[in-house]
Amino acid sequence: MSPVPEHVRKIGEEVKGLPLREALRVIEDRLLQPSDYAKVYLSSILKESNPALDYEKIFELLGYSPDGLKSTLWSLHEFRQVVSGQRGRRIFVGWWEIDSLIRGIRPGQVMGVMARAGVGKTAFAINAIHNVFAREDPHAVLFLSLEMPAAEVVARLFSIDSGEPAARLEAYLEKSDADPRLAAWTRRYQDLVIFDRAGLSMPDICRTYQEAVEYLGQEIPLVIIDYLQLLRAPGPTAYERTSRLARQLKEAAKAMNTVLVVLIQTSRVGGTGREPVTLTAARDSGAIEEALDYLIAIWRPEMGRGGVEPLKVALLKNRHGPTGEVRLWFDPRTLRITSDWEDS
Repeated sequence: MSPVPEHVRKIGEEVKGLPLREALRVIEDRLLQPSDYAKVYLSSILKESNPALDYEKIFELLGYSPDGLKSTLWSLHEFRQVVSGQRGRRIFVGWWEIDSLIRGIRPGQVMGVMARAGVGKTAFAINAIHNVFAREDPHAVLFLSLEMPAAEVVARLFSIDSGEPAARLEAYLEKSDADPRLAAWTRRYQDLVIFDRAGLSMPDICRTYQEAVEYLGQEIPLVIIDYLQLLRAPGPTAYERTSRLARQLKEAAKAMNTVLVVLIQTSRVGGTGREPVTLTAARDSGAIEEALDYLIAIWRPEMGRGGVEPLKVALLKNRHGPTGEVRLWFDPRTLRITSDWEDS
């Protein structure tokens, strides 16, 4: 038996093929207080008769705007918007080996990047920023640096971008801060906002995000937090504080309709930075893993031996596909992270 009420089904038959305005008048006359279910059913009828009209407009005309409870049709419509970029763009970190596994991070999702201190978590994040602005269609980024001053972030970004040591930036600035090369460089990164205040809470981050959006005059699809353990949260134990932060990260990503990338420092179990990093290496790993959509671990098996060295990246959690391990390359001189697939 059809779950659609008989009177609603009859109205659906009646409005099939009618011009949109006439169909809406019939629905309004016959259904004084239509349920959300009836609106969803009738929206599919109207879509068949008006294929050029998108579902969002039809839902709006029928007064259907779900909050929490959503039909399959509405959810499919939302997924279509995500894929097409209408609900915010998917984010790629810029290395094919990783992007081919995650297939883009969706708005409202959270990725963690985990490593021992000194391995290169921040360098990984700044390289990802470089990759964003190297694209043909770059987008705005908000970098929340809870430990490193903004000046140091910019120096590292210059080194990664130019392939030269940060000392070269000092030489350029000594000559003139009006150097045309620096002017072109700053224009390229004009949609990068860096906030370097320590001791932020998640409510602080949400407020900072809104301020950054107003400052740039555009949406910011990617927010990077460096790093989780420096965020402030109430709670008597580290585990409770981390659990609260993990939940708040997911809530904030959904509320802001953006991608959050959060850097995570491992416990002593993470070893020296040369050993593979597993889920158990994360401090309070259960709470963190549960809240994340993706979790990346990085380590450098030849760290400190000089020259360009391999950077191992393990995708430990993937909401939309397989996990796996890939190899990138790390240059300690410039902090540049490259891929076997790059032309260099």
